Amino acid sequence: MHFVTLQQKTIIMTIPVFSKISLLFFLSGKSGKPVCEAAVFLEPEEGDVPVAFQLTGKSGKATFNHLDKGAYKIVLTLPDQVEKHAGENLSLPGDFQFGYHNAKKKYFIREAGGFFMIRFSKFKNLAGSNIIPTFKTDDDNPFRRVMAKFEVEDNFGGITMQIRVLSEKKFRKVINKYKNDMKMTVVENQIVTVPETNENVKPE
Repeated sequence: MHFVTLQQKTIIMTIPVFSKISLLFFLSGKSGKPVCEAAVFLEPEEGDVPVAFQLTGKSGKATFNHLDKGAYKIVLTLPDQVEKHAGENLSLPGDFQFGYHNAKKKYFIREAGGFFMIRFSKFKNLAGSNIIPTFKTDDDNPFRRVMAKFEVEDNFGGITMQIRVLSEKKFRKVINKYKNDMKMTVVENQIVTVPETNENVKPE
């Protein structure tokens, strides 16, 4: 007959729980902190009147369903972050500004207020089952970013997005990992150089 002491029972019960938590941590694929109160606007591609609007909650998610057939654009206003998630002057490959990984459906944004990752999922009736990354500032509001567009092929279209903020270290690591991936679309800041002029030199 085999006897198990109370102490041995405790150890036996603890190990599976710890292993389960660790396994979930490594398999979840989640990194960064969910961003709440990010403003997400859904607008017609050729217009600026929102057809839908959401503020992300504690999970950092926004979902749009029952979309009519047509072309849409996603416009974001991202809240500034603090402490380790706050934006800093960061030297990234080619002065990285934003990138979208077509296969993983992940969108990376370097903003003055932080380093963000957006994960898209639950596409319904979307042309190509994907989005087209765009990144430009709204002409009327510099805090609004037009960051993607997509087309709904049939009625009852839908899309879900989750916004997370990354630390500088994590953001750098991810960008370095994906920067040379053929499925990664990268846009870099364009630095304009202006020739120096000497105002004291008089023309001949």
